[in-house]
Amino acid sequence: MELKQRLTVSKETRSVALFIFIMLIFSRFMFFFTHEIWTLLLESEVMPGGGISNVTKESFISALMRWDASWYIRIIDKGYDLVPWNHYKGDAANWAFFPLYPWSVSVFKTMSGLSTIKSGFLMSNILFFISQIYVYKYLVLTRNKEIALTAVILFIMGPYNFYFSTLYTESLFVMLLVMSFYYMKKENWYACALSTAFLSATRGTGVLFFIPLLINILLKEFKSTKNIFVVIKNIIMNHKKLFVLICAPAGLFMYMTFLYFHMGDPFGFFHVEIAWNRSNANPVIILIEKIKEGGIPKLYLGAWGILGIVLSVYLMVTKRIEEGVFALLCMVIPMMSNLQALPRYFIGTAVTVFALVEWIHKLPELYRRGFMILYCTLNPILLILWFAQHYIVT
Repeated sequence: MELKQRLTVSKETRSVALFIFIMLIFSRFMFFFTHEIWTLLLESEVMPGGGISNVTKESFISALMRWDASWYIRIIDKGYDLVPWNHYKGDAANWAFFPLYPWSVSVFKTMSGLSTIKSGFLMSNILFFISQIYVYKYLVLTRNKEIALTAVILFIMGPYNFYFSTLYTESLFVMLLVMSFYYMKKENWYACALSTAFLSATRGTGVLFFIPLLINILLKEFKSTKNIFVVIKNIIMNHKKLFVLICAPAGLFMYMTFLYFHMGDPFGFFHVEIAWNRSNANPVIILIEKIKEGGIPKLYLGAWGILGIVLSVYLMVTKRIEEGVFALLCMVIPMMSNLQALPRYFIGTAVTVFALVEWIHKLPELYRRGFMILYCTLNPILLILWFAQHYIVT
């Protein structure tokens, strides 16, 4: 009976993987088609509105490599900087970009013999494919198959999914994040430890997973006793739980160690943020002030920020506290400086998308399908703006 159940699960996993693969190929074909439209716009000199940098005709994969992709290309090709040199003040360096993704692409490039951008394109899509298998598995485990399938469709076809094809950390980050949540839920602590360690080496916000991890462990311990000292003792005595908590920030500490020996400042990744005008202001005040300033871009970005906060609270209210806390932190921390790239953080945080899908499934079927169609049609428009290097899409 157990063997039959395992075979059934295995067959279902293969079917889901095939569906994800076909959807992924189709969506990337749509990327190519959108690029052809973009090329025609360039040739006919019909350009979108303001906020666009100077652009020229280029290949499909080259056109995907915008904004921060250039920083990762430099890390892959030349390694980490020894001193700041970039931006108009000469105070920017690539220390702000964590190492696991560019080093992974570098290994793939060496093994495949492909160029940097082709290696990055393929690597990101492979990681994205794996991430969607885990998205499906996690949502089946915590919600249901219908929600899981909808989430996969929205990730692959929805707005900003081109981030998962460019030289950005989104593919790796989402894969490791959902794996961490999945293995935490399954209480596979060694697998969880490995994924969380890699997560904190992928992006600065990856280390924040320590918080939902600790919450998860504490909530389970408090079910057996309310004595905090007993809880702490139980965690310390449980080598698996203690191990995963130690591993969660390990990727960050390893990167800090590398920076110390490479350029002398273990906090270089943080100190260099000044080059991007990062600050530590009140995120609520920043959000309100930017929206008050008006203009479609700021209102648009602010709407994503508000939606992210609302969905984070929704997750906590519906007793998905670990997901909600992580989502809130990942949405609020970027808003301490500005609203730039908030849609990317929304999509890349993953659990905010899970909450959005739950909301969608509360709608009548006709409205649900209508919303999904409108939601997915945003991507070609945003992709054109991405090709055009519009500042609203960074």
